[in-house]
Amino acid sequence: MSKKTEIEMMELMAQCETALTDYASRTGADAFANSTSAGAAKAAIKPKLKSQQALAKMAKSLEASRVNSSENIAKLEAKITAKADSIKHHKRQQEALKQEQEQARKADLANKRKALYRTPEPQPKTQPEADIQTKAQNELPVDTSIRHRSFGKGSSNLRRS
Repeated sequence: MSKKTEIEMMELMAQCETALTDYASRTGADAFANSTSAGAAKAAIKPKLKSQQALAKMAKSLEASRVNSSENIAKLEAKITAKADSIKHHKRQQEALKQEQEQARKADLANKRKALYRTPEPQPKTQPEADIQTKAQNELPVDTSIRHRSFGKGSSNLRRS
């Protein structure tokens, strides 16, 4: 470790010990109060240096664990993408099923509406037939006699027309 990190660790240890001492004094817990003096002495002692062989073994084991973890990460990412693809496929299938059900419902509704009519629905007229019928309707004679109908009492002159 670098000197900077060792200094930060010692500062953090001192903060922890003071917090434990304060807690022990408030609650009356003796276990925390007794360990403070020994903890400060332990923090002041530097750790022993490891031999080069031990450091090489640690480096190899760390490298092997890094490789294993990267392989595991790759496997998990592959599983995640496969799961995401299957979810997307499932959503597409559900939407297609919903659309088919909606079309079937609309067709059923249209059939029910058609069944309500006694006569079949009129077919759309082509343009020439429509023109012939409109001309025939325009040529009908207009009834010139006016007929009045009244209900109840009314003048007798209007009843006989």
